[in-house]
Amino acid sequence: MEPKLTAVQMKVLRTLVNLYLSGSNFVSSEDVAKILNKRPGTVRSHMQALRTLGLVEGVPGPRGGYRPTSRAYELLLNHEMSEMAVEIFVNGIQEELDVERIKLTALSNPNTHKAIISLSQEADLNSGDEISIIYAKQLIIQGKVRRVEDNGLIVDVEKIVAIPKKKISQLASQLITVDSEMKVKNAADILSKNGAYCGLVLENGNPVGLLTLDQIVKAVAEKKTESRVKELIKPKIVVGNGEMNISEALKLMRREGVRSLIVLENGKFIGMVSDNQILKYLVNSSRV
Repeated sequence: MEPKLTAVQMKVLRTLVNLYLSGSNFVSSEDVAKILNKRPGTVRSHMQALRTLGLVEGVPGPRGGYRPTSRAYELLLNHEMSEMAVEIFVNGIQEELDVERIKLTALSNPNTHKAIISLSQEADLNSGDEISIIYAKQLIIQGKVRRVEDNGLIVDVEKIVAIPKKKISQLASQLITVDSEMKVKNAADILSKNGAYCGLVLENGNPVGLLTLDQIVKAVAEKKTESRVKELIKPKIVVGNGEMNISEALKLMRREGVRSLIVLENGKFIGMVSDNQILKYLVNSSRV
């Protein structure tokens, strides 16, 4: 049966999840108490109850605290569908599917561990397709399609994991740079040889924008391969600190409306990381 939480326990659990996702490795009862305007001792009592239900795990000591389990995310997901993004990968390829609702049955019936996904359009999927659902940059639901319906899917869930707090510096790819005065065709060769989607454009050694393969493809179609790189670049550069975890990085990209971050560490640009690169890592790391 799905755990029945009191209104206060639900508030404590939501607050814990929000604080944990904001960057804390472990959340103290004092942190939760400040937000909810309650005594730390009261919060600790609720945490103990949540821990007994398998929704929270804790580490003792001065630097310890609490963090939510994947079961906690599952419970919250069953209660409310947030406006945060849902990414779906089918057989390793990301699909553009508009998800209206996700319902998990594992808590109410552990013998039928499945997900019911409501879509706003028909999906071109087949029974047996491997599917990975990344919900709100917080939770990965991994399984296989059991049945495709008019506007939805039934998925046999094999694994549910919370997104790891890996630093983006650990995922960053080599930073490829091109000069702003370079011809587009020559810059394209550099990106292609390095297998890079995007390059940092420098002018007199200073970053002035980004050049992507999408821009190059457009330049080829418009017969502008002899143009200078500076004529095509996107001037917006968004920088992420190398200590930032991948969940924070995805939130930053979404807020700034970009697909790549330049990674900064100790005052130096050390690499680049894209949203697709992160999402692929999450899908692969969730596999047994």
